[in-house]
Amino acid sequence: MSLEEFSEQVKDVREYKRGQAVKLDLEMYPRKLTAEVLSVSVNFVSKQTPVLAMVGGPRVQYNKHGAAGLRLTHKGSKGFLCEEDKQQVPGWIREQAPSVSRQTLEAYLESNYGVSYKSTRSYYQLMDKAGLSYKKRQAVNLAKDEQKVLRRREELKKS
Repeated sequence: MSLEEFSEQVKDVREYKRGQAVKLDLEMYPRKLTAEVLSVSVNFVSKQTPVLAMVGGPRVQYNKHGAAGLRLTHKGSKGFLCEEDKQQVPGWIREQAPSVSRQTLEAYLESNYGVSYKSTRSYYQLMDKAGLSYKKRQAVNLAKDEQKVLRRREELKKS
């Protein structure tokens, strides 16, 4: 596959710019001009087109594997819960409501799915998906006497 065919078929902008950087390098364009044309930094161009063959990068990959060597190899990390589990967990949370807490959810996910999030925000997002509020309750003073409060307010106004 040629660089032109690669550029026409590619859907990821990063791969497209990689291919264009290599193409312009092969045509002996200066790196600064290549960076301006592609609207990228000179460092980006330098990474794509290393001067020495020993240095890694897409240019070296292109020399070894052709245009296919310009494809991105990183695919991202795998999520903790699969889509099916993401649908089941909010149902479980709703069944436990209103007594479910973050700690309860944390223990449930660890024991049933082997999932433990680093951030507490992830647990709260699951609770939010189930329609629960995860805000702390405000303490209620059961011994509050409304008459005493009104008298105290009046005293404060007078002083």
